[in-house]
Amino acid sequence: MEEIVVHFGRLMNAVTPKSSPLPTPKHRREKIEVPELDPTDPLMLLAPPMSSIKKRKRKRKASSPVGPNAKEAKLSEMPPTDSTGRPLKLSLMRKSLSNRTISEIVSPVVPQPGEWRRKVHKKIVTASIIAAAIDKKHSSYRYGNYDRYYGYRVKKYGPEDPRLSLLGPERFEGKDVLDIGCNSGELTIAMALFGAKSVVGVDIDADLINQAIKNQRLFLAGERSIVLDEKKELELRASKPTLKNLIFVSGDYVLKEDCMVDEQKQHFDVITCLSVTKWIQLNHGDAGLKRAFRRMFAQLRPGGVLYLEPQPYSSYTLKKNVTSQTLENYKKMKFYPESFPEFLLQTVGFSALDVVGTPSHMSNGFQREIFKFTKPPDAKKKG
Repeated sequence: MEEIVVHFGRLMNAVTPKSSPLPTPKHRREKIEVPELDPTDPLMLLAPPMSSIKKRKRKRKASSPVGPNAKEAKLSEMPPTDSTGRPLKLSLMRKSLSNRTISEIVSPVVPQPGEWRRKVHKKIVTASIIAAAIDKKHSSYRYGNYDRYYGYRVKKYGPEDPRLSLLGPERFEGKDVLDIGCNSGELTIAMALFGAKSVVGVDIDADLINQAIKNQRLFLAGERSIVLDEKKELELRASKPTLKNLIFVSGDYVLKEDCMVDEQKQHFDVITCLSVTKWIQLNHGDAGLKRAFRRMFAQLRPGGVLYLEPQPYSSYTLKKNVTSQTLENYKKMKFYPESFPEFLLQTVGFSALDVVGTPSHMSNGFQREIFKFTKPPDAKKKG
């Protein structure tokens, strides 16, 4: 087999062929002129102006008004002409003082303190807006139907309602009783435990009536106590009460018309209206409270008793803004608590007035007199 020898040294020492040089760019072909410096004028302030350097323009494909073979396009220079056709003159003479107009001197506006503050656009608050806000906030308790009433009035200061010490069992035993404004029914349950023949608790708030029914059930199950002293409650529980003589009814006690009072029947021996007159009067006005008093008299049997605990006028002021309606009725008030006894005796028809007493309480607001009004035994029986 024939051996092939490659001489790399010869190839490495071979002469490289010469290539043609690259063409010189056009911008390098032009000769750069360097002006001669004048020793007396190194900054060239007196030298003639140099020709402006022409900017290079990009070639465009669009046709040019100057032909491609034209070396230079010359524009004819036109001397400036005056369109007015008359020489311009500037008068340097001073005008007379009579032709001058004196401008008014206006003092600069000095910013007052607070001008740089941000201005807040206040809304115009009308009476209707205020009334709507009041109604929305307090309307749920406009009838005094507080769901924590007994917790605040009684259990905050002691286990027993001090009014029960004045209204003992002997006032309810064997009687048909109506409790107006019974709230959650704790005091009404106590009346039923005192041996009443029947007890009806009425309140305008249906939620409170449901709570009263629940309290009745929990008391019978031994899961809840009421507003009685612990010793008294244990004694009453020992008799194993059933409370079948107790019912709760939801509704507004105030009738809509005066003529409806004559339709009432005599169902009760005892009616209690404890801390309710203020709320009746604020919501139904003077006429509504008087109508309620007449209905109480009409529902009592001859010789029946009304136990009344009116709130003082000073407490009206604190609750007048509960709603717009209560505020309006407050402003129209002419029938004040001091005149309630006179109205009940002389106008309604009650024959006797006794002061049961004032329950002791740590809060002065709950120290209110309880009055006893008796219906004449010979009063005409209705129904």
